Amino acid sequence: MTWKSDINKVYQRFLQSGVFIFIDRLDQALLRYSKEIWISFQVGLIEASWDLMRLNHHIKIFCSIRQEAFNNYESPNKQSILGSVSFLRYTKEELGQLLERLSIYYESSSFSNFIGFNDFQHPLTKNIETVSDYLLRHTIYRPRDIVTIANSLHPLKNQITVDILRNEVNTISSQEIAKNLFIENGLFLDGLQQIILREKFLSMIPRNIITHNEMLNICKLFNNQTDCSEKKCLDCSLCHGFSELYNLGLLGFIDKNDIHTNNTLKQKFKKPHDVYGIIKGAIPVKMKAYLIHPSLNNYLKHLRNKYHGEQFHIIPAITVGNDCTWTKKYSLSFDLYLLMEFVKNTDIKNELVDFMHSLSDRNKQKNNLLLNNIKKRIDKLENTVENGEKIYETCSKLLELNN
Repeated sequence: MTWKSDINKVYQRFLQSGVFIFIDRLDQALLRYSKEIWISFQVGLIEASWDLMRLNHHIKIFCSIRQEAFNNYESPNKQSILGSVSFLRYTKEELGQLLERLSIYYESSSFSNFIGFNDFQHPLTKNIETVSDYLLRHTIYRPRDIVTIANSLHPLKNQITVDILRNEVNTISSQEIAKNLFIENGLFLDGLQQIILREKFLSMIPRNIITHNEMLNICKLFNNQTDCSEKKCLDCSLCHGFSELYNLGLLGFIDKNDIHTNNTLKQKFKKPHDVYGIIKGAIPVKMKAYLIHPSLNNYLKHLRNKYHGEQFHIIPAITVGNDCTWTKKYSLSFDLYLLMEFVKNTDIKNELVDFMHSLSDRNKQKNNLLLNNIKKRIDKLENTVENGEKIYETCSKLLELNN
């Protein structure tokens, strides 16, 4: 007689009436063990639960496991078990409804009434967005992220301003959401598992949007390599930091396959139910821009200053976030910012930033005036402004597009 039949006998003899059993957070109890143990214990739990319920119909067992564990195991029973599995997936609308219900229950008011305003103009991008959209794009699209941020806002009732809101959301998303994501997924990390190496790598990211070549260069410098190419990435045994960020949902891209009816593209970050494990080299290649998740911004600002004494830059005029659009204006703004980085003249740089900000106001007269001033400065300094003609041409295209 096996231990399995012994357990079944116990259930049949002593549990003859209906019973419900709930098991949760097993994954957290196994974090100190290897990835293989972490996966095996969780899939063993659902195999055992399914087997017991199959033989004892009066027993119902509800257990939760991580999707990474479920997707990384194989069993003859998996197809049968799949019919009893529910995958937790939340849309932006569902998370917005959760935020609203939390506010009504705990604050006795709608979320916008609790905050005191419904939307605001972002001081860095100058784009207008709703408070709920701002909060959601700083999360990984998990209900607990919403609860964590909402809980931090609770003591600030009747004193929330745009600056206070942004500071609180940025701080909590960085300290409680992004940082914890590395810990929660530590078993699937390689190069970014150790905090010292992780922070060194993250400190090398200069801004919230980077190019494919910049990714390769950062990877090359971090791994002390003289050459780093796309082909070598797939066979390389060194740290694949950007691959790990992508798999964690912290590095996004422009999805060329998702075009709206208005012919605009979408920004895409992996959501929790998309993360099946860490796959080296798993980065969409040949993209114009790669996006750093907003929840990392404060963390990267700190690390950039700590390790290099430099600023981490947020590109003006572009709102970064999962499912946010990527318009022609965004593409040109990114081009302009890359050109600006080679400009040494501070006055021209400041005027270019002012010009990018002014596009949100749609003040044609003001925008034309700023563009003329930029042209005059570039002409006056002649060849001392690198890419002067390209800068003016890009500004003109932006202005034409904006009008």
